[in-house]
Amino acid sequence: MYRFFLLLFLSISTIACEFRQQFFSEEELLRMVNSKMLGEDGTLRRSLSDIWVNTAAFCQSEQAVDCVVELDHLQHKLNDLNPIPVPQSDSAKPISAEKATVLYKEFVNAHKGEPLLAVFQQLYPRILLTKYGIIESNDYGLIAYFATEMAKSNALDFPLRTRLLPLLKGHIPTDQYAKLVDSTLESAKNEAKRQQKEVTRLNSLIALNPAEFSPSDPDTYLTASHRRLVEQYEHSQISATITQLTQWQEALTD
Repeated sequence: MYRFFLLLFLSISTIACEFRQQFFSEEELLRMVNSKMLGEDGTLRRSLSDIWVNTAAFCQSEQAVDCVVELDHLQHKLNDLNPIPVPQSDSAKPISAEKATVLYKEFVNAHKGEPLLAVFQQLYPRILLTKYGIIESNDYGLIAYFATEMAKSNALDFPLRTRLLPLLKGHIPTDQYAKLVDSTLESAKNEAKRQQKEVTRLNSLIALNPAEFSPSDPDTYLTASHRRLVEQYEHSQISATITQLTQWQEALTD
């Protein structure tokens, strides 16, 4: 359902040979391999590729190769369509937040029912809220709109989703706020379960080829990436997120 390490498996031998012919330290080489696996080789904007994506809307299994390929295809399609210009940190906003919001809603209406929309609703609310400054505005109705968009797509951007809730509390109807808390908590619980299953699966794969990473041995590349992902899961903040959301949920009934 998410951003994958599996994609490189399709061409790992080629990439391994390409990198070994150059001069890199083991850490640099492993970092480059992971960058390739995450699609962060310059073909996707960082603002899109840095966000983990829930693919439940168009995939039955997160490990399926066709699902990995489909996610990569949809992210590149969004990149090519460029539905809303992404502001760069060192330059002025290309359009106003108001115009960006209009473009967002037009895209939603134009792509209803398409897998592309499920990806768009996870990636672009972050851009509108943070890069266009909507999160810092007093337009709580608009902030709630983008929070709801992320809820509809079961977005995995929990740091942003939980950041929005305290901002909205007391500024939107109580029932609307409660629904956002409930949906975010449900998504977080589902993610915690997925992470537990994924750690078990990855550890099983590591056990099949436990050798430490070696630039001269392509068979160790994927195992090294599995280890890095397990380490990320071990430092996951999802449990703390669930605790915080549960407290907010319980506060609604006090």
